[in-house]
Amino acid sequence: MKIIGVELKSPSSRELLIVCLFVGGIAAIGLCLNYFRVLDAEMVFPIVMAASLGVVSNAFGVSISRHGWRALVILGFLAVVLAGAFQALGL
Repeated sequence: MKIIGVELKSPSSRELLIVCLFVGGIAAIGLCLNYFRVLDAEMVFPIVMAASLGVVSNAFGVSISRHGWRALVILGFLAVVLAGAFQALGL
């Protein structure tokens, strides 16, 4: 599928499992750092959000170095969608 000229690949189940494990690991590390008072609770969300955005976009084949401004537009849209999903789930 192409979106504004960027070919999006369909990630395999293995790649999606790696995405889930990576995001879950980053969230667990953020929660541990919050528990030990290294990070405030408000700082965990941006860290998990940035890690999620990068890993999910990589799984679908979006790269700023290859696609330039079009990748930035897709990443911005994906950031809004992920932020909405995290807020809806209460994360």
